[in-house]
Amino acid sequence: MKGLLALLGLLAATTSPATAAAISFHNAALTQTNRNCDGSVIDPQLTKTFGTVELTRAGNQLVAVAVLLGGTPNKAYNVRLIQIKNGADVDCGKCDSGGGTLTTNNRGIGSTYVRQAVAPGVTAAWVDLNQKDNCDNFYTIAPLSIA
Repeated sequence: MKGLLALLGLLAATTSPATAAAISFHNAALTQTNRNCDGSVIDPQLTKTFGTVELTRAGNQLVAVAVLLGGTPNKAYNVRLIQIKNGADVDCGKCDSGGGTLTTNNRGIGSTYVRQAVAPGVTAAWVDLNQKDNCDNFYTIAPLSIA
């Protein structure tokens, strides 16, 4: 929680009054629903939650703060922030590398944030956490509007 508050403070301090109105906040539950790169569901859609993601757009920056609860203990997860434009992903990336890293403690709890520039024309984004040594162990949120 302290990390989220610090991040929000940083965004507020570095955002001009003209762009302050462009800040949007969204919160979504992490589930083990598998998704295609465009964010569409690969059945079955699962609803049990394993934490949350706070997705924030401030001007041309997109920030995702992920909190994983009940993940695999003492494991590193690759955290991808996937942007959607015209119904397709901008760059889905690899499941085991190229994103941020979230490392769980001995109780399977971890948190981190990922930040990137908003690609031109992007209207939505979603987050995917994949265990780095086993991409089949994953958590996702549904795409959220960032327009």
